[in-house]
This record gives sequence, C-alpha cells and structure tokens, in this order.
Amino acid sequence: MKCHSAIIFPDTVPDEQALFPLVLVFQPIVYCQPVEKEGEEDEGDSPVCKELVRQALCQGIFPAPLGQDRERFENLLSDLRHRRDDYAAQLAHVSLSGLGASAGKGTETRSSIVSGLLKGHGIESERRDKKAMLLWQARLVLKLGEFMDEDQRMLAKDMQSLSEREKGLFSELRKESEDTFSLTRELSGTSTDDEGMQRLRLKAWSRIFALGSSAPVEERIFITRNSEAFDRLADEYERTYRKLPRELISLLLPARIPDTSNMIAMLDRFSDEAALYLEGLYELLGGSTDKKGLRENFSTDGTGAWNTLLENQFPVNDYGRSLLKLYDFGSVSPQRIFLDSFGFDEDKLLNESAEKPETGIVMGVLTRL
Repeated sequence: MKCHSAIIFPDTVPDEQALFPLVLVFQPIVYCQPVEKEGEEDEGDSPVCKELVRQALCQGIFPAPLGQDRERFENLLSDLRHRRDDYAAQLAHVSLSGLGASAGKGTETRSSIVSGLLKGHGIESERRDKKAMLLWQARLVLKLGEFMDEDQRMLAKDMQSLSEREKGLFSELRKESEDTFSLTRELSGTSTDDEGMQRLRLKAWSRIFALGSSAPVEERIFITRNSEAFDRLADEYERTYRKLPRELISLLLPARIPDTSNMIAMLDRFSDEAALYLEGLYELLGGSTDKKGLRENFSTDGTGAWNTLLENQFPVNDYGRSLLKLYDFGSVSPQRIFLDSFGFDEDKLLNESAEKPETGIVMGVLTRL
C-alpha cells in the first residue's frame, strides 16, 4: 500500500503535537521551510521529531530556495539573534507593515524597514523585483516566528521546571529572562499578539508556497491546527465556487506519545493492522465513493472499528485523543486558494505568478480533544 503525504501549514518546524498523530495516516508529513538546509541541521529538541525525520517519515521542502544568497540571509539571522534589543522594535514593524497592506500616512512604507535590514547584508538590489522582495520579507517573518516559538518553548520549559520548586523563584526567573526573551517581549508589546502573528505567518507561508520557484505541484493534502485558517480557506472557496467544501470524513487519532522508546515499532504495527482502513481512506480522499461503509468504520462516537484499533494500540487514558476532519475542496489550484485567502492584499500584479494547474485537493483541520 502506498501512503499519501500531507503538507502542514503554516508551521515550518516539526512539532510532535501535530507530527505524531498525523504520521499514523500520512507519510511523510511535509513542512514547507523558508530556507534550505545544509547537512545535518538540528530538528529541534523533541526526540519524536528527530526520530521521525531520521526515518524519513517527516521531511522539509523549500519552495523558495535562496541558493547563493543563503549565506547572506543566514548572516542576517545571526545578526538578529545576537542583537535582539536593537532589532526588536524594527522587526515588529517589519512583521506588521512589511507584509500587511500599504502603510498609512506618516508610517514606514511597505518595504522600507525590511529593505533597511536586508541592505546591511548586501541584499538591497532585490528591491527592484517586487516578487523577490516579497519572498525576502516572507522568509524573514517565518524565521521570526520560529524565533518566537523557540523563546516560548524555552520559557515554558523553565516555567514547568520552576513549578516543581519553590514559588519564590518565579520572580528570579523573570529577572533572568529580561534579556533572553526580549525579542518576544518587544514584539508582544507592539501588538503582535498570537492571533496577529498567526495571520502574518499564514500570509508569509502562502507566499513562500505559491510564489517560490520550486513550489510543490503534486501535493494535494493540506492540514492545519489553526481552525480560523481553515475557516478562511472555506470562506474563500465558497466565495469563488458558491458552495461549501464537502466534509469527507472525521477520524480520531492519538494526541500524544508518552513513551518514545519503541515508537517506530508501534507505528509499523499500527500500519499493518490498519492497512485495509487506510487503503479505503486514501480511495475516498482520491474521489472514490464510500465503499463498504467506510465512514462507519471511522465513526467518532466510539463504536467504529478504527476506534477499537486505536484503543487496542493507543489507549485513550495514556495517549489522549485528537480529531482530524478532512474536506474536499474540489479541483482548484492550491497556490491560488492560499494566496487568495491569505497572501495578496494589494498585490494583484502577482496573479499570473500564482497560476498553477488545478488539481483535486483536500484540506484538513486537526484539533486536540
């Protein structure tokens, strides 16, 4: 049986909360990343993510590779890491105005701030090409989002550790964290809240995915944990085609893996026992009609055969549950619907760049129960 792959959006770094549940159904899980990697670069501190990458069950793709400009961009990122206090306020404006609508009167122009940051690293000539400049901006915002996630993970880890010690140490942590998390603090202080940052990341991700020279053209299954992002895509589909996406199926999945020591063996065993169900699921996602009551097997009320298999191998008391809903978005260009939903604003001149062959695509949303 040939497994189907799925692209996660707008995440750019593997996260086990999405990766472990989804890899039971789709292999490999694919992440669109803003900058191509060289050699064995770190995949984060999660043993789950590292092992799934090593087993080729998770992989990164690079729709807009930098090529010979990669070193210049990496130098910029290094500068940002080491000069957080100097750049924090500027970066907040980059994320807000650099990818947003045209700046209003009395504010920085659309690309002036990001141009200033890029110019110091020999990238100013890119400004002549609007599409290239938008890709530079998108890369910068996606990497900025990764920095913020890293800071938040570090903070959460420290907070968890301190919760097991005396509460009086909390004030000491805050004092020690003043410099460590200054970038995140400054960005939060300039109204880049979680919701706003997610919108910016969706916009940046959509541009990288759709406008890059190496944008994937064969992938047709896209999954997010951001329910608002899915709703925006569904609204755009309804606006364009005068109908709502059709729900194909809902299925329960584990939410976590408490013991990773034999994870790959568990995945292999599950794949063997679930082969017939997965084969029927792939046929359904490919446009076939429901055969032999497939949807009944995946019933989410606890009575379906799929749920029995899950309970046998991933008991709910130990592994929890998440819910994946998959929808048929018909024959559309994935590049087009992502850009129309998140990526354009006034950039209608990029329409032709986004034209790709239409194909039947499936959108999914993963939620934790």
